[in-house]
Amino acid sequence: MVIFLRKWFTRRERRDVKVVNALLLAFVLNVLFGILFYVVERGAQSTLTMQDAIWWAMVSMTTVGYGDFYAQTFAGRFLVSYTCFILGIGIIGYLLGTVADGVIEGVNLKRRGLMKSKRQNHIIICNFPSKEKILQLTDELRLRVKDTLIVVVTDALDAAPAEFIEREIQFVKGAAVSEEVLERANVREADSVLILARKPGDPTSDAESFATSSIVEQIDKEVGHNIKTVVELVSRKNARMMERAQPDSVVASDGISDLLLVQELLSPGSHHIFEQLITNQHGCEFHTTVTKLRDVRVIDAQIAILQHASDIQLIGLLRNDEPLLNPSKATLIEENDLLIVLSENPGAFAAIEDEIIATLSNLTNH
Repeated sequence: MVIFLRKWFTRRERRDVKVVNALLLAFVLNVLFGILFYVVERGAQSTLTMQDAIWWAMVSMTTVGYGDFYAQTFAGRFLVSYTCFILGIGIIGYLLGTVADGVIEGVNLKRRGLMKSKRQNHIIICNFPSKEKILQLTDELRLRVKDTLIVVVTDALDAAPAEFIEREIQFVKGAAVSEEVLERANVREADSVLILARKPGDPTSDAESFATSSIVEQIDKEVGHNIKTVVELVSRKNARMMERAQPDSVVASDGISDLLLVQELLSPGSHHIFEQLITNQHGCEFHTTVTKLRDVRVIDAQIAILQHASDIQLIGLLRNDEPLLNPSKATLIEENDLLIVLSENPGAFAAIEDEIIATLSNLTNH
């Protein structure tokens, strides 16, 4: 008990401790003034009970003043009631002020990115190359994961921009290479982490991305559940280094725009196709999906899917992280292969897979 009290009083400057102390003091004074009111007034009010007296003390301290009970004696009016009014107003005012200060301080800390995130299954975006890029990524993510919280970790901001507040994006201030900062972003309970290049176009950013990815993957092993990690790579020359951090995916940004320019030159209009394939805003996109199909020719699966009423196309396979687009007709679907399908949503093939398996089974039997 002594140890508890000592710890309690050493934390008396904390906001939550102040609130609890004020509530306890208000409760004690409520009971005390109720008892005093009952003692001095029971002779003048024969029907007065202790419950009535404590009720009177509560409505008097909170300045509600229903008037159902009131002091009728000199001692009750000027010794008990007067003191109760003065102390009650002071305690309640202090309590409300403390709560208001706490709310304001909490909002301020949250805006400055100094509060720990308590959400689960959220998406963490590390680094802040530009506000426009963060907002574009957020808008694109929200098309698929509307109710998922997005947390941006960066030391490039002093406070959350107004656009973050409007889009309900949480801000955590600090360098993403710091484990303490990632802990404040509640990385242990995150669904996924997107690590952006700190300085787009600067290959030295890959070193920081490597460090952040290594920390996340280490935490992933500690918590025992998969935190999906995707890293933006500035230079393909650093690909082997990044692979050692063992992220789930690495996306190299260098050279992509050059390849798109060449494709547009050779096949005019092709950039519109690529834009639709990589956005969730409209049309269909490429999706990878696990499958129960085994030892089935890709061509047979494609025909079965084409004959189905759904609008899905089987484009190829992802085998050992290597895409096999438009594979040969003799290619068999093996264990651990992922299907590459073109559809409006990622779960489209899973919804019809059993029907496709039944169709292929009937063809085999005949």
